[in-house]
Formats: sequence, C-alpha cells, structure tokens
Amino acid sequence: MQLSLIISALLVISPSLRGDDFRDMVAFFEDYPVESAQKINLENMILELPSGTVEFQSGRLYLLAFHDSVATAAYFEGNGRCRLFPPDEVEAQQIRRHFGSDTLAFRFEEAYFVFGSARSIMGLSSGTMETAKTPYRVRQGIRRLRQIPSAEFDYDLPLYLAKAISEGRGAYMWADFVRRDYEHAVYMYDPYHEEPVSLFRLAPDFRTPQWVSSFTGPIGGSSGFNVLRYEMEVDLSTYGKSNITCDMTIKISGDSIRVLPFSFPRDYNIAYISGAVPDSTAFFKRKDQPGAVVMLDRAYKAGDTVRVGLHYRTNLFYHYEIYGVIQKHLTHWYPYAGFRSLADYDVQYTIDKGYDFLAVGERTGDSAAGDKNIYEYRTSSPVAYVSFNYGLFDSSSAEDVPVTIYTLSRLHQSSLFGNPNLRKVQEDITGAFRFYSGIFAPFRFGHLKVAAISIMQGQGSPGMVHLPSQTFLQSRPGYDDRLRAHEVAHQWWGHAVNPAGYRDVWLSEGLAEYSATMYIETVKKDQVAFLTIIEEWHKEIIQKGKAWGQKSVGYRAGAIILGTRLKGELSPGDYMALVYSKAAYMLHMLRFEMDDVRGNKGDFMIMLGEFARKYEGKLARSGDFIEMVRPYLGARTDSFFGQWLYDWRVPKIKKDYDIKPDGTAEMDITVKEVGEDFVTPYPVTVKYEDGISEVIIFHINKGRNNFELKSSTGRRIKEVKFNPEKVILEQ
Repeated sequence: MQLSLIISALLVISPSLRGDDFRDMVAFFEDYPVESAQKINLENMILELPSGTVEFQSGRLYLLAFHDSVATAAYFEGNGRCRLFPPDEVEAQQIRRHFGSDTLAFRFEEAYFVFGSARSIMGLSSGTMETAKTPYRVRQGIRRLRQIPSAEFDYDLPLYLAKAISEGRGAYMWADFVRRDYEHAVYMYDPYHEEPVSLFRLAPDFRTPQWVSSFTGPIGGSSGFNVLRYEMEVDLSTYGKSNITCDMTIKISGDSIRVLPFSFPRDYNIAYISGAVPDSTAFFKRKDQPGAVVMLDRAYKAGDTVRVGLHYRTNLFYHYEIYGVIQKHLTHWYPYAGFRSLADYDVQYTIDKGYDFLAVGERTGDSAAGDKNIYEYRTSSPVAYVSFNYGLFDSSSAEDVPVTIYTLSRLHQSSLFGNPNLRKVQEDITGAFRFYSGIFAPFRFGHLKVAAISIMQGQGSPGMVHLPSQTFLQSRPGYDDRLRAHEVAHQWWGHAVNPAGYRDVWLSEGLAEYSATMYIETVKKDQVAFLTIIEEWHKEIIQKGKAWGQKSVGYRAGAIILGTRLKGELSPGDYMALVYSKAAYMLHMLRFEMDDVRGNKGDFMIMLGEFARKYEGKLARSGDFIEMVRPYLGARTDSFFGQWLYDWRVPKIKKDYDIKPDGTAEMDITVKEVGEDFVTPYPVTVKYEDGISEVIIFHINKGRNNFELKSSTGRRIKEVKFNPEKVILEQ
C-alpha cells in the first residue's frame, strides 16, 4: 500500500484571518492535545516525499493536531527506513560523509511529522483508521519530539506551520526520524526557500544540528518578500539599551503573503510594530530564539508594496575589560530578509557628545540637541547592509585617492616614535585601493573610510572597512598586508558585486583573498611572499589538521560550492580552507589557464574587470561568473568549474621520468582520485645541459599519461621538474 503526500496547496485559510486567529492557531500547534489520536496500523507502506521516501515496515501511525478536520501532525512508532535521493555528487558526498551512504538509508524506530496538509493520508479507507487513546509512551514521545525544533534548531515550528497553512503552502513538511542511539535525521520541505529540500543530522556527538544537504525539489520557492528601503532612527547608548525605530518599505514577491519572517538577533526586544499590520502587537519574537515574525493586515500578492515598522530596544555592545566596547553585530543589527538583499538606507544616529562617528553612506546631516549629537546618513544606491563605528580617532587622508584611515587614539601613543606601523597600513590600504580601482572598476561608494576596531578580525561594509586594531601594531609580510588588502578588496567583491546566495559566498571571500595576493605579487612585487601564500593554501587544502586555528580535513569536507554549509562541527576550519583558500587557488589555476596555457597574458585581469562592471550593484551567482569566463576558455569552461568548484576531489598525481642516452626523456604521469572526465593542463620545467630551461605544458587525464620529451634544437635534457610553482592543485 502507498501513502502519498500531495505537493500542492490543499488547505487554505480564509484571507479574512485576523491576527488573534493566527495567534490562536500558533498556540494550538504549540500545545495541541495528545491524549487521543487517529491510529493507523501500518505494514509495508510507503510515504512519498519530494526527492525521497519513507518506508513504514511495521508499526502504528498516530494522526494528531486536527485543524479544520485535517491532521497537521503525526507520530510513528515501529520500524522503518527513510531515504533521500540527492541530485548530484556534491550532495551525495555530504550525505555519505555524515550517514555513510549516498541515498540516506536511515533506519528508525520513531518519527514525528508536521505538515501543511495531510488530506491524502486522511483519504485512507475507514477500515484502516480508528480513534484511540494514545498510550503513555506515545504521549511522552510526542511531547519530546515536538520540543526538538525549538530546543535544538532555534526553529519556531508551530509559528511557521501556521504561516504555511494560512498562506496555502500545503507542501510544507517537517519530519524527524529517530533511532535508539538518539540520532536524528531531520527532513524538511519548505516551499518558501529557494532550495526547499533540506536534511539535517542531530546526534549526541554535536552541540547543534548539522546541515547535511539542501537542494531544489519539485517546487522551487522564495521568501515571498524583499526589503527595498530602510528608514531608521538609532538612539545609541554605549552602556545601556539603545532605542531603534526601523521603518521598512517591502516589496511582496509571492502570492497570498500575510506573514513576514525576519532574521533578527536573539537578545533584541520588540516594543511594538506599526504600518500595514492589524495592531501594534501583531508580531512574534520569542525571548530565547532568534528571528521575528510580523503579521500583515491582510493577504498581499506579488507586486504589492507595504510599509512595516519595528520599534525595539537592545544593548548593541559587549563590554570587555581588555578590548573595551565592541559592537555585538557589525552588520545585521536590524531586521533583514534572506541571505543577501539590496536596499536603500536612510539612518539617523543620536550619540553622546565627545565621540567621533563613522557610518556607511554619505553624511547628510549634523546637528546637536542638548548633550547629544545627531548624524544623518544616506546611501546613494542599494547596498547589502550598513554598519557604524565610533570612538576617539586620529585620522589621516590620502592625497591622491578618496581614502581616510581612522586609528584609535591609544594606538598612536608611544613615548619615542609614535606608531611605526601606521605608514605601512596606509601604504597597503591606498596601494590596494589604487590597484583594484585600476584593474576592476572605479570605486563605487565615493569615499572609503577605514577604521580600527577592537576585535581580532576584519569586516568590510559598503564604503567602510573595520580593521582589527592589532594590524595597526604589526606588519608581518604576507599576513598583515594581505589582511588589509583582502578587506579593501571586499569593496569590489562583496559590496559592489554581491553574492546572491550561500553557495556564492566564494565570489566574495575567494575573490577577495586572491585579489589581495595579486596585490602582494603585482604592486608590492614580493614574489617570495606570493609563493609562500600559495604554499599555505596548498597545505590548508590538502592536510588533515587545522586551518585558521580550527579543525579541518581540507578538500575532503566537500566542494567549494557548498559555501556556508562548510561551517559544520565535523571540521569547522573547512569553511576557511575551502571558501577562502581553495577558491583562491582555483582562481590562481584559472589565471594560469587563461594567461599562460592560452598565451593571452592579461586576459584574467580583463575578465575580472568585465565581471565587476557588469554586476556592479547587483546580486551575482556562481553561474554568472562562469558565463563571464566562457568566452575566454570556450569548451574547457564547464570542465574546469566542474572539477574545481563543484567537485570536492583533488587529484593525486604520481610523476616519474627517465632520461635516455640520447638526451631525450620519457615522462610517466598517473592521475588518480578524480572523476572520469578529469583533464587539466600540467606544466613541466625542462632544464637542458647548457643551462637553458623552458616550460612545456601537457594536458593530462585520469589514469596513466605517457609523454616523450625531445628538444627541437637538439639540446640534451638534464633535469625535469613537475608543476614546480604549484600552479595546478594536487595532493
């Protein structure tokens, strides 16, 4: 027998649903009665899911949480197996890494389901279903598993179920499969997401759930709205709570949208809301969970524009005895939607007198009221986010570029020589700025503000860079100069060109990392530091150990295209090793193929400039970058990115050569641990007995490659070196 979960909107609540009705629905799903249920005895039945199946071998299914006579939850006890069928090797490798099989053959003894509609299950013949009192163990199991989303995932399942039902998204589903060792495989189908199919692993070995897989199912999705404009008033308090009013102009992109979920910090407290809402309390903000949800006054359709305001209080700062006052959230300290969206900002900041103040955007107002200063900032074009910085600064401006550097006053204090590193900071910031402006595109944000901040990491914002104060006190070649240049590079890769999704984050971090390294090579002309960085990348990618201070297994963790999903607990250093280092190495190989293999020096730089100008002020995807490369690489394009961006493997290449008595040589190159269609150009440096050397590029495939080396001028070969400058990534 087969159960089929229909992937369509089967349950729609009336558009006249009031805010109180919605709250009542959330409260019901949060605490529905479990004393009795509709029980179905199952044997060898299958529930079909988008991209997967659930096999109920034997056991009992209890249908629960009946809303408008339709079950919205179910609990199963017995024996079963769930399977997920990933669409490609990228996702299969992740499932294999966590669960040991490509298709997730996960056996379970318990399962808990929540769904937007279960009419198909309710359509079973009446003889298979009976109303029954639930046993004590079942009630305990239901209560335990329905706490998992909130307790382990910080996910408000009752709230989002109510949203899906009220907006007619019957395909919405949460399924938690549990086996006796308390390991969970959690499947989620969320039609609001661009990649609606997601798989998570929850096990005693991890502190938090691990995001294993995500991909597009039968129905694509979207969040249903975008913020077009922010108008904010920020009354800053350094040591107390700040008061913030955030008015948003929102464009609706889906149909029947009546509930807006925002990303929002956990410890922020909303006082009230305003705008196109039923009343000032029509919002959900759990005290112990991140995120906030706003109810609209009616259902809106694609193309509509609404205004919504959030009025909240929070302490925006941490206070450390050593580091001083530090902002808790440098970027999204206000409500936002999606991974990355572009909006206009008009922000008024009120601060205590006596401080210097910097913020993203152009300062359009400067006034005083009592013991307060009021600064107004406005962005000239849509940006991904805004940030600010204030304190006691010393500043210095460049003569020929629109750059001002702000240092914390205490960093200048030295009884003899002041700050000897400030000149080096200035050189790197202005040198990188000139380099990028010349080869990529003109600077987009008018004037670049670079300010010290008391944290151990850098952070770029549109037209503004937060630099860790430590880099003003030291200048290690190949490290501090690269850090400074990396953060400046984000003005082009990350803010002029914005990554569209979590998979595209390498377009920000990988491009910034390689741009900084090109600055060291091209502007500073430090070839030693340049080659040392390449070697560091190679080590991080290949080794099993640590990357950037965290456990890493390097390339074995997955493909670059997994983006932020690489921040898992199995090896958290993988994100930096792959999205920064391997992505930069991939760009290094791309430059080699475009400039050296094809013999068109400068093509790589030209292509980057074309990409920067075409996608300036836009969201860009990995596919956009690939299409920009295609005119240069032609038929090789898909193979290149298929190997290095979408495949996780790194070739293991065994090399050998034999010099014959006549001065010729025979090379044997064997390539392993790659896909069947692997091919790459491979440089070999040949040194002749007369001291002359030349580089010859061969194309090698998976398996054994045999080549004969013979000088066209009759020179005798003395030595052969394979890939001596590591322009091709290999184990």
